Amino acid sequence: MNKDQLEEKIKKAFSTVAYPGDRNIVTHPCNECDRVARTFIGLHWSDVPQKLSEIMEHANLGFISLLSAEAFHFFVPGFMIVILENYRTTGGITDSLITAFDRPSKSNRDEAINEISGRHLEALKNELKSAAYPESDMQKRHDHRMSFFDSAQREATIDFFNYLKMHHPDDDPLNQFDRIIANIRVLQEKHRRG
Repeated sequence: MNKDQLEEKIKKAFSTVAYPGDRNIVTHPCNECDRVARTFIGLHWSDVPQKLSEIMEHANLGFISLLSAEAFHFFVPGFMIVILENYRTTGGITDSLITAFDRPSKSNRDEAINEISGRHLEALKNELKSAAYPESDMQKRHDHRMSFFDSAQREATIDFFNYLKMHHPDDDPLNQFDRIIANIRVLQEKHRRG
């Protein structure tokens, strides 16, 4: 699948996702979340590519972790398309999105700490900020976010990470792409079984 075909698949899969509402952009009220909320209030996911410079300027690099499950679900296709179109200039968004999709576990965190590099530093910092929560709470939060994705959206997400794996293999020293794909496939199977 080429980039244009993947973008169309993403757009189609997420075309019916409803805007989460102005009061449901972030997970809780704080200064950082308020800043992120102001950046995304009233924005449609299809506007993310056109608003990239504003998003990068006003939202910190870990902003994706601050989005509510509904807002994450709504805006994720815009983030995926931005990454496909501007991969080399969206490092913070790319790392934050990868971290958001990579189901947390102690072994993942330990591996990330051992392999820390400049490119992954911001994503790791944000992950470590969440380390105060028990691992099971982090996993529940991740699983809740993923529960909003239907079969077509999970397939488009798998294709997105397969594309990144194929076209940017050197940017995945922690094998997160494979873990993300495997975790989404497990979810697919669970939903197929009912």
